[in-house]
Parts: sequence; structure tokens; C-alpha cells
Amino acid sequence: MANYPMYQPGMYGPQPMYGPYMAQPMPQPNVQQPMQQPVQPMQNNAASGIVCAPVTSREEAVATRVEAFGPSYIMPDIGHGMVYFKRFNEKTALADFEEYKKVVQEEAPEQPQQPVIDIASIIGAFQGRFDTMERKVDALADALTKPVAKAAPAKSGTRR
Repeated sequence: MANYPMYQPGMYGPQPMYGPYMAQPMPQPNVQQPMQQPVQPMQNNAASGIVCAPVTSREEAVATRVEAFGPSYIMPDIGHGMVYFKRFNEKTALADFEEYKKVVQEEAPEQPQQPVIDIASIIGAFQGRFDTMERKVDALADALTKPVAKAAPAKSGTRR
């Protein structure tokens, strides 16, 4: 005879409720049952959830049906840069509808904008001033280089 261990309950799997050679149930381990908390009724509140449903137009968002006391709906319309919000209003028993538009901020120029400089007008203004100064210098040079006319000497002795 081979030296095999004898079969005992629980040796090859879960223990049976009743042992094979016992007439009474096996004792259960001392496990405490967790206390059950009383079941609270679920509150139907509009703020209990939010559903995101993409739409393709404003008309589709307006036509979306919201359930009374159900979740709110956020409906992005990426093609038009809009986001729509729809929810059931418990006070008026109507659906509130709001729309939000994407605002694109204008980017500031990287460098401050330089004033427009008209080089031709600046050169023309300087040329006009140089011409005026040249005329004045020429007049002064002419005045300094011309001989001064001397007055004729008066004759002495002749009196009339």
C-alpha cells in the first residue's frame, strides 16, 4: 500500500458545509456582519450631473431635450466656436438655455510699431532751409564785397 495522506475536508478545495463523516454542520468562523446603513432616497437634483453632448449648430442645441429634474447639458459646437448650456429650472418648470462664444484675444505686436518716416519730405524741408540760408549768405557776401560809394567832397569856398 502506498503512503498517501488520507483525504480530509478542505484539503483540495473549499470546505463543504457538512463534513463527510459528520451529521452536524461545521462551526462557522466568528465573522462580524458589517452594520447596514439605512438606504436614503436618491434626491433628484438638477445639479446631480452634467452630460456633455457635442452639437453641430445652435438649432440642434435648442432642440436637445432635457429631462425634468435630470442632469444639465453642456453642448460644445467646435465648428462655430460656441458652447451651449441647457438645464431644467425647478422654479419655472422650463428649460434654461445659455450660449457662450469663444473670445479670441488679439495678440500684441512683438515690437512697438515705429512711426512712419517720410524721408523725401524731410530732405525737401532741409533743402528749402538750405536754399534760404544760401540766399541770405550770398546777399551778405555781395554786401561785403561791393565797394562803398563815397560821397563827393564838398567844395570849399563857393557859397551861393
